[in-house]
Amino acid sequence: MKMAEEQDGGFWSSVQREAKGKTQLGVRSIMKTKELTKQVRDKVVEKYEAGLGYKKISRALNISLSTIKSIIRKWKEYGTTANLPRGGRPPKLKSRTRRK
Repeated sequence: MKMAEEQDGGFWSSVQREAKGKTQLGVRSIMKTKELTKQVRDKVVEKYEAGLGYKKISRALNISLSTIKSIIRKWKEYGTTANLPRGGRPPKLKSRTRRK
C-alpha cells in the first residue's frame, strides 16, 4: 500500500523524498539571516569553555556548525563576541544631510 502511495505521488512526492533531512529544498542557504544576538554568541563561548564540542553546541542551540566555528574562531582571535566593524565604502551623504 505504501509503495502505491509513493508511486502515485508523482513529482512532488519524489521532491519531498529527496528533500528529507534537508532544509526546504535549499532555500535556507539562499536566504540571508539576521545576526545572532550577543547573548547567544556569549552562550556559544560559554559552552565551548565548559568543554563541549562544536557539534554538541550546534545541536544544543540549534545553530549551524559553521556559525559555531565562526563565533569561536572570532572569539579566539579578537577576544570578544561583539560585532566588529565591517569594511565597505563610506556613505556619500552624512545622516544630517540625508534628513533634509
